[in-house]
Amino acid sequence: MSNQITQEELKNVVSYDEKSGIFKWLERHESMFNSKFGNEAVHCRTWNSRYAGKRAGCIATLSCGTKREVMGIKKRLHYSHRLAWLYVNGVLPPLEIDHIDGDSQNNSIRNLRSVTSQENSMNSSVPATNTSGVVGVSFCKRDGRWRAHIQTSGKYQHIGYFGHIFDAACARKSKEIELGFHANHGRRKLQK
Repeated sequence: MSNQITQEELKNVVSYDEKSGIFKWLERHESMFNSKFGNEAVHCRTWNSRYAGKRAGCIATLSCGTKREVMGIKKRLHYSHRLAWLYVNGVLPPLEIDHIDGDSQNNSIRNLRSVTSQENSMNSSVPATNTSGVVGVSFCKRDGRWRAHIQTSGKYQHIGYFGHIFDAACARKSKEIELGFHANHGRRKLQK
């Protein structure tokens, strides 16, 4: 028995609202419960009274500190954003899923896109370690100037030194546009 879930199996246990991105548990049939003691009807009634119609999933904090909604289906945890893709498109996404607006808990289908790892990294928020407030811009104490840089495809690229942070930020943004970064790249992290 595979733990891989199909669209049909998913649609048998949850409903999905494409606008809100919210999953809800569906009522279950007695045949979906397997008890060695023969209490399937009792387990079914208990489960339905407790969960049917209620929001499915919970928020899990990943080791990197990012919060993601997950759901337990077929004895395995699944990311809700990947299940949303499966629910709508019929297949699990072959690539990574990017939350376009940067809100990792907004699983509405219009906020999700299947992208490569590189494309996903081109739509990230300002890192928590950033002190300038602008991605790819830092103050160089030795020179007393602002340094702009960018990294793409694993390669670091120096853009230049500038007397004002605004000039460094503009140079960095121009390079992002040239390299095809997403328009949302470098936004502030959303506070939940």
